[in-house]
Amino acid sequence: MLTKYLWCLTYADEICLVVGSLAHDLGHPGLTNQYLINVRSALAITYNDISVLENYHAACCFRTAAAADANVFARLDPNIFRYIRQHTIGLILATDMKQHFDFISHLRGFLWIGGF
Repeated sequence: MLTKYLWCLTYADEICLVVGSLAHDLGHPGLTNQYLINVRSALAITYNDISVLENYHAACCFRTAAAADANVFARLDPNIFRYIRQHTIGLILATDMKQHFDFISHLRGFLWIGGF
């Protein structure tokens, strides 16, 4: 278990993890990235065939959060918001299974060399 590494998370990091977890499949159409690319869907074209659904989920997340009646980030310092947005997007993009094994390999290497 990686709980021994929780000490290094800031409150902003914790927010990123919660928001990213909630939003990682937001608005999912029930199709795969490869299918959307193959049929030349508008989403695939918008996101240039790169992590199509994951980019869409991240965009939906921040579009929804920016709605006037739901803007949970409105009062945040702009630098903190930028940090949360950047890292939440990174977490959501990391859920693309095409990137999964590279990501896990990188994480294991980081833990092995004592990156924390």
